[in-house]
Formats: sequence, structure tokens, C-alpha cells
Amino acid sequence: MIASQIKYFYKITVPHIWGYGLLCNLLKKIFTKIDINLVTRIPVKPGIIVDVNLSIGNLKLCDPERCSIAKKLFWTNGNIIPKEDNFALEYFINLAKNSKYIFDIGANSGIFALSSALVNPKAKIFTFDILPESMHILNKNIHINGFSNLIKSNLIGVGANSYFDAPKGNVSSEMPTSVKLDSKYPNIDTIKVEIKTLDDIFTDLQVSDQSCIKIDVEGFEGDIFKNAQKVLNHHRPFILCEVLNTTEDYPNYCRILSENNYIKYLITDNNIKSHDKIIPHERFKDWLFIPKEKTEDVLLLMPK
Repeated sequence: MIASQIKYFYKITVPHIWGYGLLCNLLKKIFTKIDINLVTRIPVKPGIIVDVNLSIGNLKLCDPERCSIAKKLFWTNGNIIPKEDNFALEYFINLAKNSKYIFDIGANSGIFALSSALVNPKAKIFTFDILPESMHILNKNIHINGFSNLIKSNLIGVGANSYFDAPKGNVSSEMPTSVKLDSKYPNIDTIKVEIKTLDDIFTDLQVSDQSCIKIDVEGFEGDIFKNAQKVLNHHRPFILCEVLNTTEDYPNYCRILSENNYIKYLITDNNIKSHDKIIPHERFKDWLFIPKEKTEDVLLLMPK
């Protein structure tokens, strides 16, 4: 308890001291070879805009003092590491190039949606998140990148039709990268956030052409697939999905994907490998789910 209080006090005081920003830049040069998981624990001076380096150009992310994704990119000088994370984003970028509709579910900082807007400004791009604070930072990122007319952000969850009591403000000294739908927030003001099925979302938006979807919902992706039968069977989207090694529902949505003739590929640090079944990996967490009839064309688009 005392340790957490000290950590919180440090985060809300030290980064605001004059000269702390110069110190952070110095530390980046000194600790270029240090374990990134260690250095990213160091708070960042508030107000910094982080430049992100992509193969297709550059993006900007705000509020690294609150957003752990932006903070990590600050310490890595805008380079996405480890390799498997960079590959996952590059694979999605290539799918986005050839899609008319793009969905970033569990958007957080919005880096997948922002990258999609950079590479395919003619696409219709939608983001979904259930945390108001995430939505606030996401909208700032959309604005500073000049994509306000390209990306539509939605404070909506995706899964089974229901509601989630989301915290209105900060739930910790740093914005969480994701939140579980069964999380409870006692003694905190909350707001009811609607959760809609993917089938209903596609119907409401009148999706009528090729789409690609990124899913990062902290183990609740099973609810999305169970309520997306029309999408999987009729619309046949490309899907990039995070599968954590703590996920328990993967056999059920693996079956749903197989029944709808989707090929499953695990993204590693140097390639993608097809699997008959989804088996969560201790290190590699991102999977591509591609309609069987589109695999040959899609694999030709993948970065080498």
C-alpha cells in the first residue's frame, strides 16, 4: 500500500519539475540498450507529442504521461517493438489498403485506425472503445493527425447486447491499455456505455464492401464472434485479433471461425504461420483470421 502511494506521488509530482523533459531525453540516449519493459516504467513529462515511425509515414500520439502506448513509443524513439507488434500493425496496414470499411475495436490510442487513415484515406474508418478517458485521448490523436473527417469514434462496446458501467474519469495514475467488461468500479462515478453486436453495427452502418477488423478486448473476443454470424458468413472481413494466453473462450470462437471457413494465422516475430486451431501463445498474441477463399490474394499483400 505504501509502495503504491509513493509511486502515485512520484508520478504526479516529479514529471512536472522543471528540466524533467531534458532528463527524459538524456535517459533515452543512455538507456538505448536497456530492457524496454524496465525503461517504460519511468514517467514521461506531461504535454509531449510523440512521433511514431511507420513504413508508410509518421503519426503523432498525445499524452504519453497517461497513455502507456504513447509512453512506450516515446522511450523507443517512435519505433514499434517488439518485432511481432510491428509486424501485426504492418499486416493490418496492408489489409486496410484493400478495404472500404475499417473497424478498430478496443481502439485505445487509435494507432491502428490512424495508420489506416494514413494509408487509405478513402476508407470509412470506425473506432470503438468503452472507456471515456480512452475516447478522450483517441479523439485528441485523431485531431492532431488531421483525421477528424476520416475517422468516426464511438463510445460503444462490441460484444453481446448489454450495457457497461464505465468510469467517467481516471481509474489509475495511467490510463489502462484495455479493460475487462466484468470490471467493477466502486466509489467512482460511472456512465452507462452501450454494448452492441457486430452484426447490428454492420447493419446500422450499411456495410456493403470489403472490410477489415482489429479486435483487442482483453479476452472478451468470444462475445464478439458469437454475435457476428452474419458478418462472418456474409461480409467475410479480414480480422486481426489479440488472443491472450489467459483467454478461456478460444475453443468456442475457434469453432465458429472454422465453421465459417476462416484460416487462422499466428503472427510471430518473423512470419505468419497457419494453425488448424487457436492455441494461445505465451509470447505471440496476435492472430490473423482470413476467409479461406481470400487467403491466396491476401498472403501476396503481406509484408516480407
